[in-house]
Amino acid sequence: MNFSDYFRYDPTSPSGLVWAKNIYNGRARNILLYSEGDICGSIHKDGHWSVAFRVLGKQVRRYCHRIIWCLVHGSIPDNMTIDHINRVRSDNSLLNMRLVTKKTNTRNRSIDSRNKSGKTGVSFSEVGKYEYAVASWVDDDGKQFSKNFPVHKLGRDTAFTLAVEHREQMIKEVNLISSEKYTEDHGVQNE
Repeated sequence: MNFSDYFRYDPTSPSGLVWAKNIYNGRARNILLYSEGDICGSIHKDGHWSVAFRVLGKQVRRYCHRIIWCLVHGSIPDNMTIDHINRVRSDNSLLNMRLVTKKTNTRNRSIDSRNKSGKTGVSFSEVGKYEYAVASWVDDDGKQFSKNFPVHKLGRDTAFTLAVEHREQMIKEVNLISSEKYTEDHGVQNE
């Protein structure tokens, strides 16, 4: 698909994109829907800008940051993705985007909105009648690891603190050998 047939990169647009031509709708394609130069896109529920348009009679939706990358830099290889460096998904400025592996993108994530402990990679789990603070991390080969700290023996605060410290140590060890490092902002809450 040639995105330049539809869009132009415009850093003054909130989405980063404007329509490259007039877009018509209706059975006879005689109703002007968007004028050339109009801002295009809307904020998707995941926080990214996306835009819907018709290609060969079919409605498609694409993320604006991916379109922008293709317009400016060319296609995105299958094993790569676009990382928003500052982790603000709606910031599609060229200086905020970089082409990275999916692993690197994951290692620059904010804290998950479903996180209940307040620390990325640390959770509480119940096994039988016992509760544990659990530290989880992924090694450089993509293998998931975890270590449990018993609340019933250590107390909730101590178990939690040990889990946090253990995960931080494991992340440091992964970063020593990995070319795709966890960033300092990994797990930090976006403001």
